[in-house]
Amino acid sequence: MPGQVASAITFRSSSNKRMGQVRKYRNILAPTGDVGWGKDFERTSEAQFNRTFSVSKALAFVDQIKHTLEKEAMIPPGEARYYTGLRHVFAEIDGMGKLYRGKRGKVDTAVSAVRFGKDYLGRVDSRYRILFGLLFDMYRHGLAHTHLTKSIKFRDSRNRWITVGWGLADEDHERPLHLRLEQRATRYLGLCLHVRQLVEDTLNAVNLYCTDLRNGGTASTLFRRFKRGHNGSAAVFREPPVAGPTRGRSKRGRSRRELLVLNRYSAPGITWIRRQVFYGRVLEKGDVQRICASAIP
Repeated sequence: MPGQVASAITFRSSSNKRMGQVRKYRNILAPTGDVGWGKDFERTSEAQFNRTFSVSKALAFVDQIKHTLEKEAMIPPGEARYYTGLRHVFAEIDGMGKLYRGKRGKVDTAVSAVRFGKDYLGRVDSRYRILFGLLFDMYRHGLAHTHLTKSIKFRDSRNRWITVGWGLADEDHERPLHLRLEQRATRYLGLCLHVRQLVEDTLNAVNLYCTDLRNGGTASTLFRRFKRGHNGSAAVFREPPVAGPTRGRSKRGRSRRELLVLNRYSAPGITWIRRQVFYGRVLEKGDVQRICASAIP
């Protein structure tokens, strides 16, 4: 956000025997609770941070995340700028997952984000408890790495392959389609995601987290994890180790077809879709039109 100070880097001699191994983060950039050029963060030691950091400063930091979501991810309806909102909201969920689970550095970012989504967005809408891992795999990973959301396939109760594509919406009358399945063709479904609804649900989830953080106080596990997660994320990272010799891949390895599979945290979402298909809970084209028409004021 405007006024935020960029992180510094630390150099290390190539003669260090522990090249590439960082046992403890010494210097971090801690939020000051203020906003403006040179005020957002200050460089401090990890020990000093742990002694002086308070719940109020943690909440002020999360307020900056909420501000980013409100100003940059909440795109006005009808502009079809789906990717802008999605990229912002999933990036902030990544960060909230670090704070929630207390993970340092680049460890378990996706798993922590999915855990935050299931636990806190799941309190806003119970469907996220089952679907968030799959949504993260389809919508976050696809956009972040390939500029395309992922499509998936699974076998139904008759052992036939079913393909599930993506669907994005942002009009207010399309909100009832959020997290619903649409029948598009034979053995081809669409899983709809309403971008503004996801952003609003995320803001509500962050508010729930802030309430838990405030009520728990400085002695709570939630606050201890917040500090540990922030320490890891705000650490001053070291330069990479000198690359050693790499072994070439075998000819056999190069010719083998790569198997593309989803992450394990997507499994509950696939199970949910399989059950929706089995029990006939998939929207037909006429259902979609009727639902959208009824939502128009």
